[in-house]
Amino acid sequence: MRGLFASESRCIKRMIQERWGEAGGQVPTVISTYVAGPDETERQTWVNCDFCIDFGDRRDADWANCAVTSQSIFPNSLGAELFLAVEPAAFVPMRLKLIGGQAFSIKHYDAYIQQAEEAIQRSLVSQTARPSPYPWREWLRLVPVKKSAFARVLIVEDDSTFLYFPADTRPVMRGQRVKLVQEADCEIDVYVVGGRLVCFDGWIRTIVERSEMTFVATRE
Repeated sequence: MRGLFASESRCIKRMIQERWGEAGGQVPTVISTYVAGPDETERQTWVNCDFCIDFGDRRDADWANCAVTSQSIFPNSLGAELFLAVEPAAFVPMRLKLIGGQAFSIKHYDAYIQQAEEAIQRSLVSQTARPSPYPWREWLRLVPVKKSAFARVLIVEDDSTFLYFPADTRPVMRGQRVKLVQEADCEIDVYVVGGRLVCFDGWIRTIVERSEMTFVATRE
């Protein structure tokens, strides 16, 4: 069991707001998490791998009466979809699931990744102005998403959410969470174990240009 990463929590909040206009109920503890292996055709292997997060015992869940919404994780597209199931009375999350996450190559997310990297860099540099046990400037070299072992970049409404691990190929929550930024348009955390950075996690407000054209993912 574990809590939610800030990026996961933001996805859930925005999806509930967009579909039902509600703030959503209290998010229960994550009971189980499944992360699929990478698509063999994807060069950057562990990027947006499909996953399923359950917030309760699936055997006890009332799936017949749950409410479900979905969201494409890349703007103006179909083929990579994030699904959220909630209890309809209080909009308490039951399951968050990504299907077709590797339908689009990481290169399609370049503009959003650049925004996230710049925000992370600014937050790390800002920490150097005060005494700290952490090597903030040294961690700047770990910022490039495309050099990470595992990365998740999901665009939900006008938020760019990110979770990436420089050295680990599985998104395991561990270590101490250090909050670098928490503002109305941005939230950035790092997780640290013994002075070693485990992952970057968070979201930033972004600009999404809507289009009447839809980009549909197809396998070659």
